[in-house]
Amino acid sequence: MPMVGVITNVSISGSARAELARGLGEAVQLIPGKSESQLMIKIEGESAIYFKGRDDLPAAYVWTDVSGHADGAAYKAFGAAVTRLLGKVLAIPGGNVYLTVREIPVWVVNGE
Repeated sequence: MPMVGVITNVSISGSARAELARGLGEAVQLIPGKSESQLMIKIEGESAIYFKGRDDLPAAYVWTDVSGHADGAAYKAFGAAVTRLLGKVLAIPGGNVYLTVREIPVWVVNGE
């Protein structure tokens, strides 16, 4: 039951949004036990993001919540795939992408 949020100061077209969603669905599978079938995604473009004290540098923050636990190598592979995806689709340099992963001990879906 992963949740991935992408917040960027870059404008995102409808086709780019769809490409990001597809790519995130593929990337999440790098985390053992996670799949696109349970993935929820939030994509937000044109946000006010200051990076290195400037508001004119393309940048993104990606937050990821997952239930359970995986090893660091899986999260790093996921992070690398997401960073490449943002570079390819939105031309955001890898050094301008910050990504966090938070393991959630209790996750409720459908009231359970």
